Amino acid sequence: MKKITILFVVLLIIANCAPSVKVAKIQDYGEYPENYKEVIKLYYKARLKDPESARYEWPEKPFKGFYIKGGFTEPIYGYICPVGINAKNSFGGYTGMDMQIFVMRGNELLASDLPYVKAKRYVSEAGFYRLEDYIDE
Repeated sequence: MKKITILFVVLLIIANCAPSVKVAKIQDYGEYPENYKEVIKLYYKARLKDPESARYEWPEKPFKGFYIKGGFTEPIYGYICPVGINAKNSFGGYTGMDMQIFVMRGNELLASDLPYVKAKRYVSEAGFYRLEDYIDE
């Protein structure tokens, strides 16, 4: 009985991880973030010790996708914007390139500064899904 309960809970969690294909297709992803680079740079300018030293890498252009924060939360639909950032720390040394993800709709940041791990069917184990990979047509 204990094994069946555990199996049921695991299946329930898996079933609630991502929206159905039909739901993902009809969601509003908002406008393409034309000035995503400027918005992200402004975000870091307010948070870095030495924002003038920041070096950015843009591995790809923003793409439609969604982010699931965890478990049973509603997905956040928008454009996934990956960025790499390397800036000086308090000691004056560069920290190394750190890849991050931002979720945007137009000029609005919906989720920010999240870890980037590229994989085949999804962008990050943290719950970023690339719409075109998620929907097999």
